[in-house]
Amino acid sequence: MNISTLPIQAITWDLQCQPRAFLDRDVIDQYSEEMSEGAIFPPVVVFHEGDDHWLADGFHRVAAAKQAGLDAVNCEVREGTIRDAMLYGVGANATHGLQRTNEDKRQAVQTLLDDPEWSQWSDREIARRCAVSHTFVQKFKKSLALVAGDNQSQTVKFTNRWGNTRTMNTANLGKRLDAPPLHVTVVQTDQPWPIRVPQAPQFTLPRVPPITVKRPAPATPAECQAVVSALESLFTSMERADGSRIGFTDIVEYVLAESDRETRADFLTQSLRLASDMRRLGDMIAKVKGMIT
Repeated sequence: MNISTLPIQAITWDLQCQPRAFLDRDVIDQYSEEMSEGAIFPPVVVFHEGDDHWLADGFHRVAAAKQAGLDAVNCEVREGTIRDAMLYGVGANATHGLQRTNEDKRQAVQTLLDDPEWSQWSDREIARRCAVSHTFVQKFKKSLALVAGDNQSQTVKFTNRWGNTRTMNTANLGKRLDAPPLHVTVVQTDQPWPIRVPQAPQFTLPRVPPITVKRPAPATPAECQAVVSALESLFTSMERADGSRIGFTDIVEYVLAESDRETRADFLTQSLRLASDMRRLGDMIAKVKGMIT
């Protein structure tokens, strides 16, 4: 076992070794963005046999690297065949990466149960290899037995292209029950196999009637002058009953002298912001005056 940098094109991506029910498009997009920004991800795991490097763990990372335009990825290279990669893959991501769903776990267990050799293992050994509990395996096998019992007369056995014996339920042929859920789409890559990734459900927004905004009539010169007068009053000091006047600076000095440190700091911040706004307002008032006089 060693760490090497391999070209992505040199990595053999086979769905037999893909342990998940489907790849998450959002995760691929997130990883791809982080890789484009220079993030370093843990090496993916491949098994080397002859000219082949079977990808066993890191399907999201390889897909993201390819999407990010990278030519190579860091790999933990182990000696082994495609079956070694498959066996490693069913237990991958149990303690790292994107958390496995129950569907992912069921697919891992199903991979071993579909194999003539591995299906002979005990429930505890299958559970250990798939990183699940033995009760999970027992319940899954029981559900398969119930389905097989209900459809026993409607099943046929066949050998797939990899030489594995599988059972097909013919009762639902023509009903498209094997289609992925609505939130999953099949995306074709330049590889000879599809990758299923989640897609947001489609929905239609309700039709909203257009809103008509009634614009006010243009202001008269007298109305403009009234507004200017009101704004100018913000900058004048207030006259007290005894004839003295108090202005904005008097209020600031009082707060700074009588308040605690935290209150003074907060008041000063707000006052500076207000002073800046008032200066801008003064400039706008001057422009309005020039337009109406």
